[in-house]
Amino acid sequence: MPAEDFAPINSEWLEKAGNLWTTPFVDKPSERVIVDPILLSHAAALFKKTPKYFWENPDEAARMVCQACELYDITPVGHYLWA
Repeated sequence: MPAEDFAPINSEWLEKAGNLWTTPFVDKPSERVIVDPILLSHAAALFKKTPKYFWENPDEAARMVCQACELYDITPVGHYLWA
């Protein structure tokens, strides 16, 4: 689709979004928990939970996502960051 078919990008949002992934490493707090939605959904399915359950129970969700990462031998750092 041509660029003009999309709403303009909010530069204030873009600046904040660009910093979300680095906040845990640069001591800059964020109001969000960053989650890879594909791995989140897969971990939810592995443990017979829903993505909604994960959002309502973030401590348990983090453990389940880490367990799924261990199962596939991938690093969980990029998938569930406490910002």
